[in-house]
Amino acid sequence: MILNQQSNTGVIRFCFFRHGETDWNSEKRFQGNTDIPLNKNGRHQAQLLRPFLAKFGPDAVLSSDLGRARETADIATSGMSVSRHVIPELRECFFGAVEGMTRDEIVREYGEETLRKFFSPRPADLDAKFELGETKREHLARVLGFLTTWVKDVAFSRVAVSTHAGVIWRLLSTSPDYSETAPLIPNCAPFLFELDRSSGRLKYLPTTSLEESTEQAFEAPKNVLNSLPTSNSTSP
Repeated sequence: MILNQQSNTGVIRFCFFRHGETDWNSEKRFQGNTDIPLNKNGRHQAQLLRPFLAKFGPDAVLSSDLGRARETADIATSGMSVSRHVIPELRECFFGAVEGMTRDEIVREYGEETLRKFFSPRPADLDAKFELGETKREHLARVLGFLTTWVKDVAFSRVAVSTHAGVIWRLLSTSPDYSETAPLIPNCAPFLFELDRSSGRLKYLPTTSLEESTEQAFEAPKNVLNSLPTSNSTSP
């Protein structure tokens, strides 16, 4: 990872997106840190994201070190002249004993309440985890700890991030400007944020805010979502 860029102040804009579909996604199996590759549909989803990212205009691309996120980043930013970095801290939450299990299997083994707490957006449920796994609080600390440190040492202004549904869920939960709860994070769906380098404050950018604050006119994320093939890939 290159950190010798000139230090900068102000805000840095991020476009986070979930990796493309895998076979475990289509089977509704929990992946977590298990390294499952993209399937054919997932590669197609990443291709559909490319025009949006080209208009976003990143000067750097970060990706989780898991193969499905790295391949998504490579496909979605193919042909772009950008600085590229593979970041282990951007991995999905570690799900421990339930990795490879379906929702129904988890409910049978651990109960509905375990699943409900893990997907709950309530701060009171931040310490929820699966057996042998990482808590949501630990996951959030890992991701935010990296981001808030990294942005102080680089001069990039727009950064694309290929990551996982759990990472985006955690970040949305911290933003005071995001009012929805338990949002659906489709494969290759883009979510836009600004992070203040000095204060570490993260802000979610709704479509209207983004369009008003950028000089580039480009399609809103909802238009990208409408063009993505339907896969029902809701398992993280």
